[in-house]
Amino acid sequence: MKGGERQSRSSGKTIRKAILLLVVFGVVITVALCLTVFRDRFDVGSIARFFSSLDAKYIDTGEDLFRFDGGRENRYAMMGDKLVVLSTDNLTVFDAGGRVSLSHQKAFTNPELSTSGGVALAYDRGSVSAVLAKDVAVSSDFQAEGTIISASLNPQSWYCFVERQSGYKGIVNVYDSSQTKRFQWYSAENYIADAVISNDSKKLTVACFGQEQGRFVTKIHIFDISDKEQSNHYDIMDSMALSVQYIAADRICVVAEDRIVMLDEKGGLIAEKLFDGKHLRSYAYGDGFVAVVLSRHAAGGQCEVITLDKQGSQLGAMTLDEAPTDISASGDKLAIVVGAELRLTNKQFEEPFVWDKMPDAQSALAYPDGSAMLIGSGRAAYITR
Repeated sequence: MKGGERQSRSSGKTIRKAILLLVVFGVVITVALCLTVFRDRFDVGSIARFFSSLDAKYIDTGEDLFRFDGGRENRYAMMGDKLVVLSTDNLTVFDAGGRVSLSHQKAFTNPELSTSGGVALAYDRGSVSAVLAKDVAVSSDFQAEGTIISASLNPQSWYCFVERQSGYKGIVNVYDSSQTKRFQWYSAENYIADAVISNDSKKLTVACFGQEQGRFVTKIHIFDISDKEQSNHYDIMDSMALSVQYIAADRICVVAEDRIVMLDEKGGLIAEKLFDGKHLRSYAYGDGFVAVVLSRHAAGGQCEVITLDKQGSQLGAMTLDEAPTDISASGDKLAIVVGAELRLTNKQFEEPFVWDKMPDAQSALAYPDGSAMLIGSGRAAYITR
């Protein structure tokens, strides 16, 4: 009996090995046929992207997927490891597991959102309504003094509003983390495009535009908040500033319609990078650098993403077949959405990672570790290498 059992077991193992070899052989033949028939559609890059995408933390249903009401007016931002979604009727904060940790109903005609650390500032552009949320709780639902044009938060939870009021071209109000007003500046001669508070909350930089001796001019004003006095200013002739940001403690970056201007903390010129006739499509600020998307045509065609450090030196460049729908920066990392693809890379564009499993991808929020929150129509997913 024992000898018969050994013979039966041996025969069974032989049969299983034969079946396994046939299965492996069939897979190899199938792959070979596919590569032969569709050889024009395959390349090493696409195969590498397929296998690398298997590591992405994307689950079609589960804790890694965030769901919400989609809308063209929605605004998205990260508040630490939490996703903030601002719609025309609600401010929603999701925790890292996709669960709602804050839901605050409020009507916004033109919703805009600014976040820093564990604080979110939601406001209605063209209105006076604003909401300040701290640590997943609404700390204040309030109204600005004038019509809000723009707003920004700094890492110490200080914030400023650019507002319109009768009798002035613009006003900037600065508030500390307890919502106490610390500074106010009225502009009687020039319109205000943007304003930002330094990371240490000591300075305020304001970008204004107007005319001077028949020429268009952007004026960058720098104020000492504690002294309530202007410390310096810098003029950019024949160009309009779109945005201003502290990309380092000692560096102010101005994105204008036809150039990038780097200033020191006192308003001294460090560098100026002209776009040489190319059109600015979009931009994003990182830690010590700025990324801009440029194209030779106002619409359509190839685009180039370039990054500049705080000295104005080019760090790298990437060519895209079409304009990205979104670009985001955090730390020294970038997240770029092109068509249905998410591209993760660093500011030198080294070792880019491509993920294309969300056909309705619209925007992305970069993390400093190189991952990103990818946002589609009414959903978002955390994507990592």
